[in-house]
Amino acid sequence: MRVLFDILSFIIKKINPFLVICALLASGIMSTSVILGILTRYILFTPLAWTEEIARYAMVAMGFFGMTIVLDKRENVRIDFLFNKFPIVARKILEIVFDILIIVFVSTLIYQGYLFTIEAKNHSIVILGVSMMYFYMFLPLCASVMLIKVIKRVLGNFLDLREK
Repeated sequence: MRVLFDILSFIIKKINPFLVICALLASGIMSTSVILGILTRYILFTPLAWTEEIARYAMVAMGFFGMTIVLDKRENVRIDFLFNKFPIVARKILEIVFDILIIVFVSTLIYQGYLFTIEAKNHSIVILGVSMMYFYMFLPLCASVMLIKVIKRVLGNFLDLREK
């Protein structure tokens, strides 16, 4: 189990910088698109039709990359008040239970996201002339990385419980 944990840690360490760069790129694309849309609409009075759609899809991509980044550090939103009242062993067991629920949810995201991406292959964004598949593939890809991170977390909690 320790070997698998170390392999997953290595993979995550290599993937994380790429995820941060992708999130920053999505943020930059979104910001640039919004600013360009405002400038063309309210200053030049000739709005560009595609800026709103690009901003929307960049924001969604940024959200998925952000979820993937914070999941590894346990910085996702949760209420710690009651959780911190439990003894350490009970907390580890609860973390494992919650992580298993997250695994079920993320596995569903992967499967349904894959089906959704395949279905979107036949649809395109009229303004951009690009297949929707390219925008929707963020869902199963980011969910797959989240699954790797949660499995690593569960293994880490099992290893911590074994040591205590």
